[in-house]
Amino acid sequence: MIGFRAFGRRKISFLTLLSLAALVTACSSGGTSTSTSTSTTTNGKASPFVVGVIGSFTGADASVFGTFPQAIQAWASWTNAHGGVAGHPVDLIVKDDGLVTATSITDAHELISQDHAAVLLSSSTAEISWAPYAAAEKVPVIDLESLSLNKYFFASGTPLDPTGSYGAYAEAKKSGGKSVAFFYCNEIAQCSQAVPSAKSDAKQAGMQFAYAGSYSDSEPNYTSQCIAARAAKANVINVFGSPADQIEVARSCVQVGYKFILVSSSANFTNAWLAYSQLNGAIEDSPDFPTPVDTTPATKAFHAAMAQYAPSTVKSTGYGEPDAVAWTMGQEAASALELAHVNSDSPITSATILNGLFAMNGDTLDGLSPPLTFTQQANENTKINCWFTQTIANQQFTAPDGLTLSCV
Repeated sequence: MIGFRAFGRRKISFLTLLSLAALVTACSSGGTSTSTSTSTTTNGKASPFVVGVIGSFTGADASVFGTFPQAIQAWASWTNAHGGVAGHPVDLIVKDDGLVTATSITDAHELISQDHAAVLLSSSTAEISWAPYAAAEKVPVIDLESLSLNKYFFASGTPLDPTGSYGAYAEAKKSGGKSVAFFYCNEIAQCSQAVPSAKSDAKQAGMQFAYAGSYSDSEPNYTSQCIAARAAKANVINVFGSPADQIEVARSCVQVGYKFILVSSSANFTNAWLAYSQLNGAIEDSPDFPTPVDTTPATKAFHAAMAQYAPSTVKSTGYGEPDAVAWTMGQEAASALELAHVNSDSPITSATILNGLFAMNGDTLDGLSPPLTFTQQANENTKINCWFTQTIANQQFTAPDGLTLSCV
């Protein structure tokens, strides 16, 4: 089973659960690591800006993270074609841990000690295993899930913790949501730990918590859970599980005539959702700018770069909010370098990027992210409590509020 920024994880994130499960087999499992370098010299004398990327792009999570490398490579190519960052060409190194913890640890060590990456961009499900090493080496990590594993981890948008389910619950209430049904996986025992925080978030958003029930990926459908949720008079469904699970729950509930608002969270929306009319009306609280927005110079650059450097990705089922987050992570790294005020011939080190990140004070990366402010303390990510809103209407993604944020 896979999971990606799934809902209601204030106490324990779904990616963390996957990491813990992967640790069990890390020593006996094999894995592959692929490295890709994208560098276009903008100045023959300029030192490169080495950016390391580590993620679970193949294996069980391919349907979730699969297009991330193409999006971040589009960012690097676009950036270099437009002069680099502060005169420095981007040297992008991408490593795929294949959802194998041992490989992820090796990848992190190679990126830091061998490739001398000044910053890591992480969408790995196993980052908890190498976070202490990155911290010991004082290498900043811009994290897709915006975890606060230590003071060297930096948010790339709205973190799940502590905002949790609240954002999408609040958006659902605006659309008539009154009572929540919470479905959670039973393959991983810790999934049930999400129930208390889901109850708390529903109450905070001004809704009743009517039903909580587990499900298994092995079930042919989720009809029984849907019937139980309908009997409890819930009109909002929140699924703690993978995007594929969310889709299947929605299809099962529609088949029994259950009318509801499906809420998803934080970069789950991809083109795969648009194939099903049952998902019309679904709501997501997006951590970074919604992909439908193409009205500002910053968002236009994203769409132009993807069209030029990754056109097949844009048409794929995996394209969507994860690509917007990948682009935002690249822009955050670039902004940090610019804020560090270095010369074009100065070497770029982790200390350089840390200085730039700590200089951020309410930066929104030209509207791509919520306000980012970091100080040299742990868990600063938890202070970001705003999100963007994205919906599905007529099997198309929409951004009803554009780049206007909603906040706790």
